[in-house]
Amino acid sequence: MRKIIALLLTLVTLLGVTGLTACKEETVATKSSIVLDGFEEFEKDFLTLRSIHHFGKINMNTDKEFVKFGNGSAKIEPYGPTDTTAKPILVVQNSSERYEYDYSDYTKVNKISAWFYNAEERDLTVGVGLAFSNVYSYNNRRDALDRTSAITYVLTPGWNYVEYKIEPTYLSLYERFNVENVCAIYFEFEHTNELEAVAPVIYMDDVRLHYLEDAVTGEEITLNSDSEKGVWELADFEDVRQNFFWYSRHDSVRTDARLETNVISPTKYNVIAPSGNNVLEVVRRSGQIGTSTYPRLWFSSDIFNRVVAEIGEDFKNNPQNYNLVFDYYNASPLDDNLLTVRCGAAGIEGSVQLDVSVNCPAYTWATYSMNISKINDKFVQDFNKGDKKSILVTGNQPAVFSNAPGEIVIASATYSGEEDLRDRVFLIDNIRIERVAVA
Repeated sequence: MRKIIALLLTLVTLLGVTGLTACKEETVATKSSIVLDGFEEFEKDFLTLRSIHHFGKINMNTDKEFVKFGNGSAKIEPYGPTDTTAKPILVVQNSSERYEYDYSDYTKVNKISAWFYNAEERDLTVGVGLAFSNVYSYNNRRDALDRTSAITYVLTPGWNYVEYKIEPTYLSLYERFNVENVCAIYFEFEHTNELEAVAPVIYMDDVRLHYLEDAVTGEEITLNSDSEKGVWELADFEDVRQNFFWYSRHDSVRTDARLETNVISPTKYNVIAPSGNNVLEVVRRSGQIGTSTYPRLWFSSDIFNRVVAEIGEDFKNNPQNYNLVFDYYNASPLDDNLLTVRCGAAGIEGSVQLDVSVNCPAYTWATYSMNISKINDKFVQDFNKGDKKSILVTGNQPAVFSNAPGEIVIASATYSGEEDLRDRVFLIDNIRIERVAVA
């Protein structure tokens, strides 16, 4: 019997080429809200801001044409680093000891809103996400910020109302994302090289938290499956909330060496998605180089284990009958070995290498597939070679991936020299488990 579990969120219908389109008029307000930053007082509203990636210019504006509420707004001219195309980020903190406020508990916050005035004659974008650390220094660069993947909104010329929904069920996929302690909200803007161009002008006003009377519970995570065909979805990127299925990490001394991700329509690259209408766009910015960089996407083990539970005991008892599969597309002009694939297992630290160099021909869709029993074998091989990361905490035995899958890790390779001077883009779609066809 075909089993379809529908994704419920209607946000997916709003997804365009670059993301959600901001609204021109505010929607119905929740029962109560507070202004986190109204940009009315220079010291309280501006000196508490933080920025990373060589943000650019932030000034107080009192020209009423560009003020939505009150007497002031923030005039923003975002640039970014000159040695990489990483996006500049502005951080609005949820608490301040000096000014004696603390709004970091998001258990009753159901959305964040802000107004933006795009002073340009073209569309711009802004990404919005949550930060679970304050800005801190790493390797002498004050650019570190533990954060969720951003959700991107299109800003058309003039005033735009941006609304970011809090999804506690999705945030709970990772222990590091705790709705009781959200340190800040971050806003990610397009990169402009200050040596080559003039930054766009954007005005920002009325960053607001909206509360419900009771704790926000969130909608249950649902995935598509078809047991008759032997296909179980891990992520198909048809739902914008799947931005919470992964987070980005790296081993570089460069704190801006994160992979940028967006759920998009692949028509941006003049291609069709292998499944559904949307894909995950993954951008490795030029200049993101360091010792063993390998910027990575870590996909939640929680999602994998939900699927394994749905498949049942056969996945554990007969792993040779199942494959880990996903589709990928190299949107860059060169034939590159772009991807490295790893897997973790419950009870171990780190992850085990599955493939060091997955071939990605330019402008071509391809499919990656690895049998689950072979993934189990990789853990045993590492164990036999003395790799202690493959030992379960409960005993001196190799981890068995099929018994308790960990995170799936997809990484971009490290490049150097002239190879590092260009952005590299690939698309990922339809991460899934497939039952092996029996002859």
